[in-house]
Amino acid sequence: ITSSMSGDSCIHLCCQRNSEKHNELLRYLINSSTDEDIKKAIISSTAFGCTPLHDAAYCGNWKALKFLREGREELFLKSLESIDNDGLTPILSLCRGIVTYKAKKFNS
Repeated sequence: ITSSMSGDSCIHLCCQRNSEKHNELLRYLINSSTDEDIKKAIISSTAFGCTPLHDAAYCGNWKALKFLREGREELFLKSLESIDNDGLTPILSLCRGIVTYKAKKFNS
């Protein structure tokens, strides 16, 4: 699973896009990768310190979070403790995403 210059892997990008097509691609990537590759992808972080869980949580991509958790509960729970460059865990990224979305909706 390769990544961009900023460290975004295909899994990161799918988690950032809350759409059916991207979730289908995410499921395909997860199902066609080895367990070791998935573990590496789940804990990998971008130049901003974000893991796929941060990205999915920020975007409210519940399906991506579910796909990442399936069969990997222990790793998933440990990943919830990861901290990005802003000092946020995935759960705090979810809160930031809710506030950002509401502010954008309110101001438009």
